[in-house]
Amino acid sequence: MASLGSNAIQYSQALTEEEEKLEFKWADQKIRLLIKTLQKLPDLQRVADFGCRTGGQAAYYKTQAGIKEMHGFEISDAPLEMARQRGIITHQWISGSAPCPVESDFFSVVIAGDLIEHLMDTDAFLDELYRILRPNGYLMITTPNLAWWWSRFRFLFGKVPGGMGSVSFKHSKDRAVDKNHLRVSVNSEWLHLFKQHGFDLISVTGYNYPKLLREPLNTLDRFLTRYPDVAHSNLFLLRKLDAPVIDS
Repeated sequence: MASLGSNAIQYSQALTEEEEKLEFKWADQKIRLLIKTLQKLPDLQRVADFGCRTGGQAAYYKTQAGIKEMHGFEISDAPLEMARQRGIITHQWISGSAPCPVESDFFSVVIAGDLIEHLMDTDAFLDELYRILRPNGYLMITTPNLAWWWSRFRFLFGKVPGGMGSVSFKHSKDRAVDKNHLRVSVNSEWLHLFKQHGFDLISVTGYNYPKLLREPLNTLDRFLTRYPDVAHSNLFLLRKLDAPVIDS
């Protein structure tokens, strides 16, 4: 787990009840958007939440969207103990170290919420998600946007874009840096990557974190989520194609 850097420390630990409540409150817009999108999908027989931590959000998705069978994945067993108590079928897996521990064509929907930016080998991760999804299955990925409108202003003044990975797993000068992030990019780069791994874009939807900026900037931020290329974060709804499309 050493290659995961500070991610291995943070995400291998179980959340306390108070920490989980704070996480729900912080990510409220993302959670609402994921549920709204899940409710529109045709097949929720078997769904997986990758990076599920202690399973609070996965259990919420299950009840709110009417998911029949909910699975959760995390890099260590400690947070999964609580997830199991919530009725989540759990799996321990470190992407890139071994194949995902489920059979091919297994899930109808896979959720990877704010996870892909924490991975070193995004190609290995997407290859496995493609394998375990059923034909025409759906992949839901959320991730920060390097080209967030506020980050564009910050960069003009020599400031690091919000949510950008640090030069170190331990040290950063600017509070806007996220020392756990390894991969942060713009929408066009993500879409190109998804296409290479056999996923077709259904929709991309922007969302924000209401407590991130002060008013009136927060109101402007919320308004600009309707334009995904400048939104703080985006939900990519993707569908598995018959075969990957590889560009030279």
